[in-house]
Amino acid sequence: MQVPGEEFLCKLADSADYFMLYQHQVSYEAAEFRHYTMLNGLTVVVMNKRTLRFNRLSNLALLSVSTLDINLPAEANQLMHGSCHLAG
Repeated sequence: MQVPGEEFLCKLADSADYFMLYQHQVSYEAAEFRHYTMLNGLTVVVMNKRTLRFNRLSNLALLSVSTLDINLPAEANQLMHGSCHLAG
């Protein structure tokens, strides 16, 4: 299945959390995979175009301080996975 250039709603595995992927976030596309960048490049999502499963890596450790409290050090890297479906 070829993934159209539409929006996707993605759910993290073992969590109730969701996030959206948009066409303007696509940074690279190959025959089987589509790569998205988020948060000014701090987060990368790789989605399998056939299964719509994804891996998401947030490298928040590259920041100088925490995104939640500027008085704390940056958070560690986060690796997540789950699946997406066409939104709307």
